[in-house]
Amino acid sequence: MGKQNCFLSKFRYINGVKCLKLAWYECNNPKMIPPPDELTEAVFSWGRFIGEKAKAFYPEGEENTEKDFKRHLEKSKKWLARRIPLFEAAFMADNLYARPDIIVPAGDDGWDIVEVKCNTQIHEVNVRDIAYQRFVLEHAGLKIGKCFLMHPKPGVKAARGMPAADIFVQEDVTARTEAFLAEIIDNVAKIRSACALDCEPDIAHGEQCVKPYRCPLYDWCHCDAGQMAAENWDFLAEQAKEMIMLNNSVEKLIKLATEYAVDDLETVAINSLQKAQQCARHSSDYCDIALAYHELKLDANAAVDCLDHAKELAKLPVEFAEIKRVEKQIKQRDRT
Repeated sequence: MGKQNCFLSKFRYINGVKCLKLAWYECNNPKMIPPPDELTEAVFSWGRFIGEKAKAFYPEGEENTEKDFKRHLEKSKKWLARRIPLFEAAFMADNLYARPDIIVPAGDDGWDIVEVKCNTQIHEVNVRDIAYQRFVLEHAGLKIGKCFLMHPKPGVKAARGMPAADIFVQEDVTARTEAFLAEIIDNVAKIRSACALDCEPDIAHGEQCVKPYRCPLYDWCHCDAGQMAAENWDFLAEQAKEMIMLNNSVEKLIKLATEYAVDDLETVAINSLQKAQQCARHSSDYCDIALAYHELKLDANAAVDCLDHAKELAKLPVEFAEIKRVEKQIKQRDRT
């Protein structure tokens, strides 16, 4: 079934509801998505600390630390029989995947979901998040009782030196998940249809670009050459320069060069490829840049230099084979 039934984690589902273009890139071209910046990494670090603190509420609980994806799923299912709180247990149904922070036995055969958040207030996206997990777990065969969001109490600042009981509050959001449960089947269908497209869906800029969080593709989408007036050279050049400064992705920069390699915009295209060379770290990066120089007919000497760099970095047979393939491809096109 391919991408018509593509794998959707909670993270990809939430991003897909936010923007179908973002979901498409995550599924088809994840290298285009930049790594988290320092601020985002700091938030992630704080979130991991809060998550560890929350486990203290369930001292009898155990964490599934299995690294292998398939074995992690198998172990999670097997551990259900133990009827103890489980941390990071994972479940999948219809290629939908969820790994709630904590599931707690409820009654004789049920389970409550406890999702831990580092913010002090509950937001709509948090309820949609736990609703998706409830949906997946129920379709995986679990009987879900209640859904709780556990988060630091408002006003709690210096949580690192405090006992868990003084940090957290648990809020029952079970009833609030109902509305979000009702939309999941349609949302999944839309996301999978978008991911199955040959090219990214055309999504207009809007509130989703910054809410409930700033999209990681914001800079890329808002500096799209295709949306700029080609006749306005000064504006176009400034936007291109800004884009080049923001980017650290070889793949993005090659795409940018391709968009600008027309008429009197060749200089910007060359600047993009030069920036790509500065970002290149692997033999394959230089091969891609060399091919771009040649295909765009920008600088034959630069293409040769890139291949020389690729040879210097190559260590594996597959890397040398890739270099030969690119050299052959360039020679063949030179003859035609």
